[in-house]
Amino acid sequence: MQSTLEIRMLGTFEACVDGEVLVPLHSRKEHWLLALLTLRYGRHLERDWLAGTLWPESEQSQALGYMRQCLAALRKQLGAHAERIQSPTRNTLSFDVRGIAIDFIAFDADLKNGELSGMERAVGLYRGMLLEGCTEEWVSLEREAREQAYLNALDRLATNALANDGASKAVGYLKRVIAVDRLQEKAHRDLMRAYVASGDYGASVQVYRDLRTYLHSELNAEPDAETNTLYQLLRAEAQRRRQAVVLAKPPPVVEMPDAETPTAIKKWLSRIPLPLNRLIGRDAEREEVRNRVASARLVTLTGTGGVGKTRLSLQAAEDMFEDFSGGAWFVELAALSDPNLLVQTVAAALEITEKPNQSLLSTLLQFLGARRALLILDNCEHLVEACAKFADAVLRSCEGLHILTTSRERLGLTGEVMWQVPSLKVPPAQWIAAREKEMTSLLEYSAVQLFVERAKQVDPTFRVNGTNVLAAAQVCTRLDGIPLAIELAAARVSLLSVPQILERLDNRFRLLTGGNRTSLPRQQTLRALIDWSYDLLNAQERELLQRLSVFSGGWTFEAAEQIGSSERIEDWETLDLMSELIAKSLVMAEIGEGERRFRLLETVRQYAEEKLEESGESEAVRTVHRDYFLKFAEGASPKLRGAEQTDWFQRLDMEHDNLRSGIEWSLAESDGQASLRFCGALDWYWWTRGRYAEGRMWCDRTLEVSAGSELLNECIKERATTLNAAGSYSAAQGECAASWRYHEECLKMCREAHYLSGVAQALRDLGSMAEAMGDLDQARDYYREAHVAYQDIGSTFGSTHALGNLGRLDKVQGDYEAAKISLEACSKTFRALRNLHLAVGSLSCLGGIALIQGDYAVAKARFEESLSVFRGVRDHSGVASSLGYLGNLALYQGDFAVAHAYFEERVAIRRTLADREYLAEALNDLGRLALAINDYASAKAYFDESLPLSKQVGASLARGGALSGLGSVALEWGDCPSVRAFFEEALTIYWKSGIRLSIAESLEMFGRLAVKESRMEHAVTLLGAAHGLREALGAPLPPYKQQGYEQTLSEARRAMDNAVFLEAWAQGCALPLDSAIEYALSRCPTS
Repeated sequence: MQSTLEIRMLGTFEACVDGEVLVPLHSRKEHWLLALLTLRYGRHLERDWLAGTLWPESEQSQALGYMRQCLAALRKQLGAHAERIQSPTRNTLSFDVRGIAIDFIAFDADLKNGELSGMERAVGLYRGMLLEGCTEEWVSLEREAREQAYLNALDRLATNALANDGASKAVGYLKRVIAVDRLQEKAHRDLMRAYVASGDYGASVQVYRDLRTYLHSELNAEPDAETNTLYQLLRAEAQRRRQAVVLAKPPPVVEMPDAETPTAIKKWLSRIPLPLNRLIGRDAEREEVRNRVASARLVTLTGTGGVGKTRLSLQAAEDMFEDFSGGAWFVELAALSDPNLLVQTVAAALEITEKPNQSLLSTLLQFLGARRALLILDNCEHLVEACAKFADAVLRSCEGLHILTTSRERLGLTGEVMWQVPSLKVPPAQWIAAREKEMTSLLEYSAVQLFVERAKQVDPTFRVNGTNVLAAAQVCTRLDGIPLAIELAAARVSLLSVPQILERLDNRFRLLTGGNRTSLPRQQTLRALIDWSYDLLNAQERELLQRLSVFSGGWTFEAAEQIGSSERIEDWETLDLMSELIAKSLVMAEIGEGERRFRLLETVRQYAEEKLEESGESEAVRTVHRDYFLKFAEGASPKLRGAEQTDWFQRLDMEHDNLRSGIEWSLAESDGQASLRFCGALDWYWWTRGRYAEGRMWCDRTLEVSAGSELLNECIKERATTLNAAGSYSAAQGECAASWRYHEECLKMCREAHYLSGVAQALRDLGSMAEAMGDLDQARDYYREAHVAYQDIGSTFGSTHALGNLGRLDKVQGDYEAAKISLEACSKTFRALRNLHLAVGSLSCLGGIALIQGDYAVAKARFEESLSVFRGVRDHSGVASSLGYLGNLALYQGDFAVAHAYFEERVAIRRTLADREYLAEALNDLGRLALAINDYASAKAYFDESLPLSKQVGASLARGGALSGLGSVALEWGDCPSVRAFFEEALTIYWKSGIRLSIAESLEMFGRLAVKESRMEHAVTLLGAAHGLREALGAPLPPYKQQGYEQTLSEARRAMDNAVFLEAWAQGCALPLDSAIEYALSRCPTS
């Protein structure tokens, strides 16, 4: 059977060979290359143009290299169809489309003759914009042309359908136009007319409302005059038809006002206040409220004060106007203090007066009758019982009535649907602090949009710029996205800049005053807003709220029981009291997996914190909080190295803000013992999470506070852990001298105190320092001594860790068999200890050996398992290490695009961690990749960045890699004197450290240099020495280096007599290691 190929480009790209979808082997560029060839079918395309178009930011040589990789991958996927990619000339490519089903070609053909049948087929083919998801510049013109052709066809088809009584078909066509271009008002008007033609006036009005909402939110604009005129005409007709039904059956008791005009009828039917400002960022919430009101007769909007419950309910009434033919009314209850006057207040809002011999409630019920109507009761929290009784009475009597209430707590009726109004969306605080987002990205958040719009209303000269928007985003985040608080803050732009407003937020209750004078008094200042809620609490609820203010970043119920209980609150009472605070929208319950967490909005927390200070119990409560989380941290510490480590790492993540508060309080109280215990318990957590700077900061402050402590002898274990931790963090930050001082101080202290576990840990950490600085012999001595010390105290965990360090040294120095024995034993022991995290650390090293020895399948399996585990426990350093291994595996196999992706992610992590030693190594890997694809400029840039980093942190092995790389670049550029200097310094580093594989690579580089200098016999001797060393190590040349190596060797062989070549080769293979190094350094002249 003949093979088939189908290519679909209208919508997301899809190519199928014999029905099987092609998946890119390396990157989406393979799809884009095929797409570009297909779009330009029938033409001869220059290779340079293709490469430059697809990789515009790369050097031409690099772009061509990438394209060659993509072509190879693409041909492999196309199978029998690979021959369709043709090379008419050496420098051009073309694509043969004969016999292929290609959607855009059929689309173009169907539209070409202008027939309606062809247009039907064409719009059926259009699954979406051309190459949806492709952001390349070259696709834009082609995409726009097809999209416009599609819209034109839909317009023609809709016009024809309307002219031939096909209103429903026209609706379908026009909806498709609007789905593509929501700003095309003509299509909206045509859709409104089509709905009218089908008899659906309500839908026609809704089209206008949706358009107006969209224009407001996206452009702060209104529909044009023609659209507004059509809307008014259609709406008046819709109201006229509806009122004709209403007036045919008037209420039996209450007389209707004169309703000769639609305006009069609207006035009679509804009493909804007109908002002065447009609603920002609530599209999803509007839809949610509408759906809930449609499906339930009593809906309560809850939420903290100022979150926008009232404004959302007003908008909901406007949105649902057409849904309630009997009218909609809004009843403001905030000013009502006497629950006995509730019915009178509602009746007044509906303009109902009491009749003789009939209660006002009866009159009200008769008025509503069976009418399909909406009643909004706003601000019910201080009248909950009265509102509940009233709602129950009217809902039982008026079958068509729906009630929407706003309250800080639910009414508690059967059938009530409660929905908590969320705050506006704010940017994540962590990347605001890191300045990671552009101004346009920040403006996508509704809270920031609200601030900017209200600021412009207060000060028309207010201009949006990067500084303003960044500060506004921080203001909105710190105000928890509460609309009222944001509006109060924005009102200050007439006097203060936005950064100044941000600076003053610590005193937010004084800053955020002076709201709209027409608002309720409690909505004019932030403090009054929370006073309103606080005053409704009983004494126990107030005290619990105060005590909860000491939490940072939320809490669990267990923590609330411990810290919330007091002489006046039993721990068993906490559940009910906290439930009340949640019901009153003061405590937020967070929905997520696992144990339920709770939190206070920051504004509420600061208010409660002030009240706690006023009570005089702040210090006592903070101490209880500190003690609880110290116990929690110490309980978690051993579990971070066992079977439950993933779960406990996540629990510490959740409580990290509380743990910080606990340490801070210990330091503020000069409690050195408690702060040492915190640092000792959290050391492994900080290290695994890559929090080097933070960990060192806490350790330094703690060591300073505890230095003169009388309890020092009782805290030897914790002080030893803290010193060693500070040393490790310093090393990661590249401060080697400080790291040595910490570890040596720890070793001295522990030996004097005969604390053997601390001695062993200090020795192991000193070994790591020596290893990083390239003194592998000293490192080995430290590791061996640590291994013995751990064995002496019976610490299986410690001795296994030290054994793993020794195995890693064996790997680095090329003793792979010894390394395998140690590392396999480590992996087995750590698995038995249920510490998968450290087990896969050993596994990664074993994978590295498999990579060196050419067993790529085993290497890949080990690297991928390691990466999975490290990602699972969010060990960022471990993730970066695994990415480096996988990148090198891809590099070895010639999968350069894959290698680049791994290396880039690795570098990004190292930069985030500020881990300068391993960043230097990661940059070297990117440099080696750039060398492999002949991108010498990029390679030099990577090595130039790596070299000073490696010097600063004393990482001699990384320095050797950078020097070798710079020498290779200089060799390609013909700068032989520089080449020799770089290579000699690198080889000296490797020789001193005994890193035999790197020595072999250096000898190969010297061989290439000798060929470049036409010193062929020397070159062959050096290459032979490298070959012999690789044979001894069992480390074959990686495939990606094979071609270059063979070219170098062939060039030398062609220039020599065969007998001389064989003699030089044999001589090189037989050279002892030291002799080969001396030969390389002494036989390559420097002049």
